[in-house]
Amino acid sequence: MFRSSPSKLILWCTSIVILTVFLIPFTVYKYFNQIVKEAPDKSIAEVLEPINNLFIGLGFVAVLVIIALLVGGYFISRSAFSKINRIVDTISKINVDRLFERIPHQNGKDELGKIISSLNEMISRLDVSFQQMKQFSADASHELKTPLAVMRAQLENGMKSNANLTELRDTIAECLDETLRMSNIVESLLLLAKNDAGQPIIKSEIINLKDLIEQTFEESKMLASQNSILVSLTNIEDATISGDVDRLRQMLLNLIDNAIKYNHPNGKIEIGLWKENNRAKIIITDNGIGIPEEDIVRIFDRFYRVDKARSRERGGTGLGLAISKAIVEAHSGCVYVRSTPKKGTEFTVIIPLYSV
Repeated sequence: MFRSSPSKLILWCTSIVILTVFLIPFTVYKYFNQIVKEAPDKSIAEVLEPINNLFIGLGFVAVLVIIALLVGGYFISRSAFSKINRIVDTISKINVDRLFERIPHQNGKDELGKIISSLNEMISRLDVSFQQMKQFSADASHELKTPLAVMRAQLENGMKSNANLTELRDTIAECLDETLRMSNIVESLLLLAKNDAGQPIIKSEIINLKDLIEQTFEESKMLASQNSILVSLTNIEDATISGDVDRLRQMLLNLIDNAIKYNHPNGKIEIGLWKENNRAKIIITDNGIGIPEEDIVRIFDRFYRVDKARSRERGGTGLGLAISKAIVEAHSGCVYVRSTPKKGTEFTVIIPLYSV
């Protein structure tokens, strides 16, 4: 019984007190009523003797009840404080390097069990967050380190005494390219940091999504043609939304650029726009190399690349899809991907339509 939850022990002790409070007056009333009926036939000593015995018995019962309550209270406090001490001991061991620790508890249905379960869930979320922060810091350092190393090598080569003017210009041009790449990385990180901090990353205006997609299509055709890839529009419907035209253009160009990078020569990209259930649905499909199933779940992670060599070779920062996702979610929308390796990939963006 004492191994049950503290709330059950408290209920048990309270029941004893209530039972005793009601039982003693009832017993006294019944007993005195019987004595009064028999008093005319008995002496005072005979009348007082059972009364004394009654009070002695009641006193004995009261002592037993008090002892039971004290013992019950002791076990309740001991059980509760032992669990609390275990919680405190475990929490005191947990720090940034020991987020794998969990608070042990056998019974998860009592009050303390629910608290411990909530604490363990919170620790798990912290563990995931810290792991992501560590990975993000490592990736960011690596991404910034690479262009710096290239710039240093180029500048050291340009400082050679026998370097001619053409070589110096080439060196400066290559350093400028790396500087622009670093600038893109920093700007992308700042945008994601603002989004993480809950600061607005978009402005609101009425946008004709059909016009925006057609403009973006024209911009992307030149880039696609350089890679012998055909971009086409399919089923473009009129759709009006509220949002930031520049951020939405950035999102569309990121998705189209991703489809170009991971496509085959003479590949195809199709862009479509539909209205469905008061929502605008944008679908960008390619017949490229596709994405392995194990990479789908991480495709929107920062600095994550399915093909690292190809992405860096074509100037990718590994932040395009993460930024696209942040922009879509800032418009109260969602983005998801379906892909089949060696057959192609389909990105779907859903954004609520504008309503007055």
